[in-house]
Parts: sequence; structure tokens; C-alpha cells
Amino acid sequence: MKNTFLYSALLCIALAGLYALFIAPRFTIRIPQDWAFEAEYLGGLVYIDASQKIPEKPQVNVYKRSMKVVEWNRNRAIIEDVFLTRDVNSGELTWSSTLRFTVNPTTGAILSHPGHPEAVGAQYILPSNTQKRTYRSFNYALWPYSLEFEREDKVAGVEIYVFTYKGVLDFTELYKLAESVDALEGVPGDVKLMSFDYYNEIWVEPRTGEIVHMEDISPGDYWVDGTTGEKIKLVSIWSGLTTGNTDLRLMERVKTRLIMLDLHCRWVPGILLGLGCLFLLWHTFLYFGVKKENFKDR
Repeated sequence: MKNTFLYSALLCIALAGLYALFIAPRFTIRIPQDWAFEAEYLGGLVYIDASQKIPEKPQVNVYKRSMKVVEWNRNRAIIEDVFLTRDVNSGELTWSSTLRFTVNPTTGAILSHPGHPEAVGAQYILPSNTQKRTYRSFNYALWPYSLEFEREDKVAGVEIYVFTYKGVLDFTELYKLAESVDALEGVPGDVKLMSFDYYNEIWVEPRTGEIVHMEDISPGDYWVDGTTGEKIKLVSIWSGLTTGNTDLRLMERVKTRLIMLDLHCRWVPGILLGLGCLFLLWHTFLYFGVKKENFKDR
């Protein structure tokens, strides 16, 4: 009975260590088994016809991108990435693509991708504890590019890092894989489809690495001669940014995850450790109190 507080102290301290080592990491992993992501964009899309005349009014489209884990273990996750675009007025499907990516669930980095050895190590999604630096990215565009840290901001009281890319992207493979687009059909020779001024902007909560806002803009996708690099024909112009409702939902999602991180990585092990220290102090107090009484009795 006299060692009850000592045993309780040791138990709480041991539980704090075990929780921190084995339970808390389940909440810090970048891509858990049930991870999923959905976002809606609103933007314009124009497919250019043979006359090469750009319509005065672009087609207003709703873009929907959804990502979910379809296979998972501690060392590898396979994510299905679906991108759909529909005309706002008619509901007609104007773009559809479904891709799969094999990533490291701890870091969010690409482990392998068929035909793209250069993708290995690039980020499919940014990692937890995102840093203010440049990241090599590889995702649905199927073309590696560098996301550069641009600025730090605060949205709804949450710290945000903004990353951007502006430059060339080769969309040839993506257009060929798209189920609802025939932009490359009937084009002779070695032809690529490229955007020369593509712009990508993402807002990321750094502790979780989760996105809370996205923008994608291509002022022109062109057929390009694969040998000379010369532009042959303008194919499309498009843009999209996540809707206000999507931004609000993504922010609430991040806030919930931050609460879970604090609970499981700080509060639970901290409370257990604190209780262990209190029990240890109480045991010490009682131990020396008994020693003092024994000394007086002598």
C-alpha cells in the first residue's frame, strides 16, 4: 500500500511514453488509411476550333477533383485521383480523367509511377510540417515542377503557407489519358500539348500539410512540334479556383485535424506524464514524512 503512488507514477509515465510512441503517430501520418480529399472549382474553359478564333464568352465550368486511398499499408498508399469538369448550364461532361499514384503515406512523396522515373521522391501532396522552401511536385499533370514558397499568411486565425508555380507544363500524356477529350486525335507526327504560362497556387496549413485553397490557370494549351518546339495550334484556354464553400469546408477540416493533433500528440501524453510526476511527488512526500516520523520516535 505504501508504494501505491510510486507504482501509479511509474504506470502513468510508462503509458505516456507508449502513447507517444505507438498511438500518437497514427494521427501524425500524412496519409492515413481513411484519407480522402474533395474540392470544387469554378472557372472558364474554351476549346478552340479550327478557325482559331477565341470565343468572346468562355464556357463556365464546375471542376470537381476527388482523391481517395484505394490501397494502403504502412509503407505504401495507392491514391485514386479523379478530375471531372461539367458545363454549368448544360451539365455536359467536358473533361474526365482518372489516375492512380503510389506514394509514401508518411511523407506524401511519390514512390513510383509508370514511365516516370523522374517522379520518384517528388511530392504528390506536401508533407506534414511543411517548410518554407521549394518542393518538387508531381501529380495529375503528370509533369514534375517546382512549387516555390511565396509568402506566409493567416486565414480565419490559422497560419497558412502559400506556394506557387509559373512556367511550362507538358499535358500531352494527361490529354491522351482523358476519357472525354480528343484534342490530340488526327494530329500527325511527334506532337505535344503544352502550356507555356501555366500558373498554380496552393494554400497549405503547414502542420498538417493539408490544402485549404487552390488556383489553376492556363492562358493557352498548344499543340507543339515535338522536334522543333514550335507552336502549331492553340487548343484550349482554361482556369479554375476553389469555390468559397470548398475553402470553408477545407478550413474546417484542417481545424478539426489540428485539434486531433494537439489532443493525441500533446494533451493525452502530457496529462499522463503530469499525473505520473504528481504521483511521484506525493510518494516522495509520504516517504520522507514517514522517515521523519520514524526518526522522531527514536
